[in-house]
Amino acid sequence: ASTNFRNLVYGTSSYGHPIIGEIKSVEAIANSDVIQFYKNNFSPSNSNLIVVGNITQHELEEKLNNYFKATSSEVNNDIDISLPSNNHTQFYMIQKDEAAQSEIRIGHMTDKRTDPDYFAKVIMNSILGGQFSSRLNLNLREDKGFTYGVSSGFHYNRFFGHFQISTSVQSENTGQTLREIEKEISGIKQSISSEEIEFSKSYLIKRFPAMFETYSQVANNLTSLVHYSLEENYFNNYIRNIENCTKQDIEDAAQQKIISENLVYLIVGDREIIMPQLRSVTNQNIIELDKFGEWINSV
Repeated sequence: ASTNFRNLVYGTSSYGHPIIGEIKSVEAIANSDVIQFYKNNFSPSNSNLIVVGNITQHELEEKLNNYFKATSSEVNNDIDISLPSNNHTQFYMIQKDEAAQSEIRIGHMTDKRTDPDYFAKVIMNSILGGQFSSRLNLNLREDKGFTYGVSSGFHYNRFFGHFQISTSVQSENTGQTLREIEKEISGIKQSISSEEIEFSKSYLIKRFPAMFETYSQVANNLTSLVHYSLEENYFNNYIRNIENCTKQDIEDAAQQKIISENLVYLIVGDREIIMPQLRSVTNQNIIELDKFGEWINSV
């Protein structure tokens, strides 16, 4: 579900391909391709080194000069990643014989990680599906008992990102789950309470120190500064940026950053059980794909 969903959202862009590759492309890779890829992409000119540990800057520089001084190749840093166009709402399904559960993915393209509304989106999403006490989880898990868990989030790469809702439910509850998700999306666009906002801010601020408990966590967080081209003082200002988001900012994020008419729906499950339920949810044609995302049928 996740692999095919990314393909549906990102289309023919580089991020639409499975990370592990495809059978036909992997089989065609020769040793010379690997060597050339290394020459074209691995160089100090497009690399960053992040070190966290019991070592001084001077000691680190000595080791770098000792072990890396002979590495001087230059590569072209210009990477052309075309921005995929957003889809209009479309339903897709992939057949899985006798599946007891349906895997559900819903979402669409979204802004870059450097979007100025990033923190408002984080708070809004925390209320919708970004924490255990979110609206989606309280509805589908705690109230309806359809799932062990459901989550929503904004996921980013270096150039753009996507919004996604993910869950797995008992097959017979697929249609009702989709209706409840649509209800929660509509609901958060209509109103967000001050109490929800304060609780979400408190949650995000109190968990912030736990992001830096280990050397590995510190290194990973510093890596994100480089990867997403964030400001060096990003983490210094993190709590302040959360606190400064107004109720209007967060309501605007709900209105503008979740685009109902662009949502892509992908359900992986037992066609015999879930197709009648999908027909009760949408009047659109439902496009059937094989497990590798190839078009089979539109019904």
